[in-house]
Amino acid sequence: MAVVVAILCMTSDFAIRVLRLRINDRHAAALRQRAWAVNQGWNFCNELSFRHWERKRECMSAYDMQPYTKGGGKELGLHSQTVQAVQEEHCTRRRQHRKVKRRWRKSGGARRSLGWIPLKKSAIRYRSGQVWLSGFDRPLGLWDSYGLHQYELGMGCISEDSRGRWYLKVTIRVKRSPASLATQSVGIDLGLKEFFATSDGHKEEAQKFHRKLEPAIAAA
Repeated sequence: MAVVVAILCMTSDFAIRVLRLRINDRHAAALRQRAWAVNQGWNFCNELSFRHWERKRECMSAYDMQPYTKGGGKELGLHSQTVQAVQEEHCTRRRQHRKVKRRWRKSGGARRSLGWIPLKKSAIRYRSGQVWLSGFDRPLGLWDSYGLHQYELGMGCISEDSRGRWYLKVTIRVKRSPASLATQSVGIDLGLKEFFATSDGHKEEAQKFHRKLEPAIAAA
């Protein structure tokens, strides 16, 4: 199952779209483990950024966090690019909401955060109906109804829904359809006596085909 989620932006010739593709359920255990590690990385960035704000009254950038997170991916079982993506996403959301601290990501309990694993463009490869991700030992099988081999894959993420299903969300570039050259328009009003009437005065009479069947119906 795959669904086009949104059109992010458009350029003169191309549009950036986000595709959501269902990942095979057999990978759920491995994805939950990495989502737990992502939550630890997010919470560390959250605490680090807040402590820095308390001391210096300034917000840390993703670049400022790198010396503190260096080597953390190895301990958490994450690729270094994933750790960098977590830092960048944390800083982006903090600026977006104008907060010095974001909510903690909880890995357990009734109010746990749904699984989320950010991915950089260079960390995603598609081959032979499977997606290969940096930091994963094995490729992930998914239902590809769009033919990802036709597109250049951009950045994305892996996310979980409330039913425990996992999805790959990835950006692609698609060529824009040529704009219509039509310069005139007309309105159409459907009716009963007339089949339709247009805004320029044209009326089309309704074709009463059922009248031809009345004798046969009466004889029956």
